[in-house]
Amino acid sequence: MRNPKLLFIWFIAFLLLGCISQQTTVQSLTPTFQTPTALQTLSSSDTPTASPTETSLPVPTAIATTPFSIDRLRIVLVKDGNLYIQNGTKAPVQLTYSGTDHDPVISIEGNKVAFYRGEGFGAVYSINADGSQEQIIIESQSLPILGQGEIHSLTFQRDTHKLYFNTYLCESSPYLYVYPSCTIGIYSVDADTGELDEIRAGLSGYAGQNRNFELSPNGNFLSIATSGHIDLYYASGDIFYQDAIIYRRTVPNEFIPTQYWLPDSSALIAILPISGVNEVTGPPSIFSASRFQLEGNVSAQIPLEPLIMWNSGCSFSMSPDRNWVFYNSDATDRFRLYLGDLTDGTSRAYDLEWGPNCPMPNTHLWSPDSKYFAFSQVLGSIDGTLVPFSGQFLGWIDDNHYFFETITETTRKINVGEVGKENIALIEGFQLTPAFVLLKSETDQ
Repeated sequence: MRNPKLLFIWFIAFLLLGCISQQTTVQSLTPTFQTPTALQTLSSSDTPTASPTETSLPVPTAIATTPFSIDRLRIVLVKDGNLYIQNGTKAPVQLTYSGTDHDPVISIEGNKVAFYRGEGFGAVYSINADGSQEQIIIESQSLPILGQGEIHSLTFQRDTHKLYFNTYLCESSPYLYVYPSCTIGIYSVDADTGELDEIRAGLSGYAGQNRNFELSPNGNFLSIATSGHIDLYYASGDIFYQDAIIYRRTVPNEFIPTQYWLPDSSALIAILPISGVNEVTGPPSIFSASRFQLEGNVSAQIPLEPLIMWNSGCSFSMSPDRNWVFYNSDATDRFRLYLGDLTDGTSRAYDLEWGPNCPMPNTHLWSPDSKYFAFSQVLGSIDGTLVPFSGQFLGWIDDNHYFFETITETTRKINVGEVGKENIALIEGFQLTPAFVLLKSETDQ
């Protein structure tokens, strides 16, 4: 069952962000850029400093090279605790019937779905996209003692049906709204056969997060953060580089860095808190960035100025090419949004208010080509232009198409938008999930 303390905290944060978004109008959003400050570039003599950020499950969007067609879009929807699959604008087809299924993920090619069943995050099932071969593949109570607890961060490996995941076995907290410490495990499971492999067990973390690893885009490497260092592993679980990035462990909880592999899997970027102290009910407030290059084993701090700040749930959102970060800071007399260049540390300020899509690491606000980022009811571009749209932004599909939701007194409708063009009304009455892909060709449907 979901932790009521965590739900209360997120409910308050939701109310605060809602109040902010009501004060924001599209007409008032006029970007102004500050002159980029000349900062030092990365060199092999630079060394990393400090500590981590909250990680999240990346949206498994598969981008094909053929032109966009709504018929190639496959999404997994949730309604009344059951999963449905929809191909393009065709009617959704029901996949499961338990009434307790939630939080699905889909394999990169779109043929296998994994999901939780029952209250909480203790049992994971898989099913084929055609509705066949439904089976349980992970059950917390059947794992070794250090692997028991909640199962989080289901992540499909590229071109396989293998899932990587975290387990969180947490102590009880004697204080209200204080996150307890946890023992973390990392496992893989074959979603076809249910065969399990232990990658690591007995690692440290805390209940305010649900992830301490990232799988590289090519599927070959794992980065794992724990106990003040990020180590690099082969996907098989064999370590090949220790202490790639060092961080100072925060107290009273160890806050795990947010980790981002470059698209070609050649380097890793980590967002690290500056302070060694974090709030007992949330993350630290000030962050820097570091990069580790696999070629030459070079670690360097990115001289980002001003620094990233976490306030009321708003923090940063990383571009898919890892060259840009859209983030919040208070380098001026008030909190402000910035676009940071991670290749040299320079930044440009946006004179914009927060909206419901303020920068957060667990949201998919950047287009896959790293050109647009979403906030409030506007698509911002790295060249400074703004493209307004109506509705609540939900996530990108490809370089030019995205999901958004329109809400009236009687309906909630999911739509597909195209940058600067007409929108397509997709479906009503369903909860959109991050589980969607673009199929490579229509024959794959």
